[in-house]
Amino acid sequence: MKLTTKLSFLNANSRLTSLFLLLFRTENYVTSNEISKMLAISVRTVKHDIKLLRQELAGTEIELISKPSRGYRLMFDQPDDRLAIKEYLEIHPTNYVETYFDRRVNYILRRLLSTENYITISQLKQELAVSLNISKEIKRVKEILNKYNLKLNSRSHYGMKIIGANFRKIMLTVRMYRYFDKNVAINFGIKSYNNCFLCSVTEKRQIRLTLFRTIKNYRVVFSDIDAERFIIYLLYFRNTQSNSLNLPNLKFCYRQTEEYQVVFELVDKLKSKFNGFDFSPEIIEFLTYIAILSTDLYRMADCTKENYGCLVDIAERNRNYILTEISEYLCINVFDDYDNLRDLLKIMIPISLKILLEVSDGIDLRYQDLNNNQNYQVLRFFLQKIFVDFYEKYHYEFSSKEQELILEVFVMMIERISLDPQKLRIAIIAIDGRLATQHLKITLLSHFSNHIEKITTKMLYELDSTNNSQYDLYLCSQYGKNLAIPNTPSPLYYIDETLDEVNYLNSLNKIFIEDFQYSKKLPNISLKSLTNNEYEILNEPELLQNHFKIYLRNNLCLYLNFKSTKENITVYKVCNKTKSKNIDFTVAISLAINGDFQKLKMIFNVINNLKINVDSLSTLEDGIISYSSLFFQR
Repeated sequence: MKLTTKLSFLNANSRLTSLFLLLFRTENYVTSNEISKMLAISVRTVKHDIKLLRQELAGTEIELISKPSRGYRLMFDQPDDRLAIKEYLEIHPTNYVETYFDRRVNYILRRLLSTENYITISQLKQELAVSLNISKEIKRVKEILNKYNLKLNSRSHYGMKIIGANFRKIMLTVRMYRYFDKNVAINFGIKSYNNCFLCSVTEKRQIRLTLFRTIKNYRVVFSDIDAERFIIYLLYFRNTQSNSLNLPNLKFCYRQTEEYQVVFELVDKLKSKFNGFDFSPEIIEFLTYIAILSTDLYRMADCTKENYGCLVDIAERNRNYILTEISEYLCINVFDDYDNLRDLLKIMIPISLKILLEVSDGIDLRYQDLNNNQNYQVLRFFLQKIFVDFYEKYHYEFSSKEQELILEVFVMMIERISLDPQKLRIAIIAIDGRLATQHLKITLLSHFSNHIEKITTKMLYELDSTNNSQYDLYLCSQYGKNLAIPNTPSPLYYIDETLDEVNYLNSLNKIFIEDFQYSKKLPNISLKSLTNNEYEILNEPELLQNHFKIYLRNNLCLYLNFKSTKENITVYKVCNKTKSKNIDFTVAISLAINGDFQKLKMIFNVINNLKINVDSLSTLEDGIISYSSLFFQR
């Protein structure tokens, strides 16, 4: 029997799934206390579930081992087993594990969404097998309902039920299906909810095939996840007797869209093959909306008023709001970058339809976090402020996926900014002959030709008669440190040719940092050591007025102002931390960007590399430090 078949018990037990995933992602041992914090459960519950999981794994090639004071970990008989499990569970690298609190919230929502009757708190607690107060779970349920413009109505002696437009209930019902994986059949532990999506494996495969054969004849493209979600909608309407959906009267001609043609043809094919697909015009309209929300708008040519009518006007308005706000924060005109206009419009068209429907709907990606651009935390910080303001203005909350897509638009904008290099004139000091410099010369020309005007080889004795102004920098082998080089030229770099290729190129790359003229665009960087008392003054408003406070990592805090009239960059190094403080470095950046794209790109490069290499600055003395100190580990 295949290992993945033996792990099928995970599909029926979500608690063990969370525990298994946590252990699976952890290469080292993890203690009961650590598991308790990650899953938001008691240590006693952890030990109970560990025992259950160990019993379930007893017949597999996986062993759950434990060591006193170290904790638990999974051991695999074969290395390939890990890959097979990743493919089976569609696991991506992430720190996220669904907690028991999340699971209780999801159960309550599914239970309420799959009944028209009132449900009491005591009923829910009995079904959840908990004696604790679930007021926090109910609060979270209300927050999720609010995203769909739904309310939780409570009546004394009756209980609770969800009220609001039926189409919004349906959208949330499908959202709570959560993970749209074609190979996973999920038992949610609620019969009425499960019944909404019942379908045999064979029939579901045929429905899927019909969808794909239909859609391939059109320009409409669904992602795999959106396609699976669309199938879930089809099953919902086939399996339930839906009353009026209470769709709003949108001033949007949905019949002119290609998505409508796809839905109309698809439903026509399905009702000729299967029972239950004789959908009303209102359901066809709603499925068209879902198809538009599912469309992968990759081609700008499709984002036209001929296809989407008034949605394009609304999308442009919403897009321009974001562009205006981010321009204000970054102090540049992002409208000047056409790719921003194009890419953001693609994202905003389906979002604009959701705004018209007054829902904040999204898709949860199975076992995946999207917070990959940790090098752009400043952008993320500003966008989070914009997302909050957008909600206040349009009552729309961006999903995690949508936030990351929007972030990626501006990440690509920053990465498209090219810095103007200054062509350098380089002299290589040939201590042991010109032939010995050939490898260095060829490497430089192969990898850095765009930054080099010319390379000349000079003997030591020639330096006596050389005018140093003829060259921008000098290179010499490490052995040169042992010699008395006459009239020591500046800047002089010693090259260690014993390094491996990667580190060798990295050391050479360090030379060209100044080639981008960071020190000409940006102010000098000052390093200053502080005692604890001095450190406290950083929090005084008069010292850092109009600065945004951004945590880049647990020991690095950034104060940032792009509208400063006086420019400076200071790195404060805390020499004696107090127990209550957890920051080793604080960086104060005051700049006047004033629409300078290259200057913005430079400071983002500085911040990104500062986050990576700030610990290396602990070895430096106070004073002015070079930009290369931030870009490369010492």
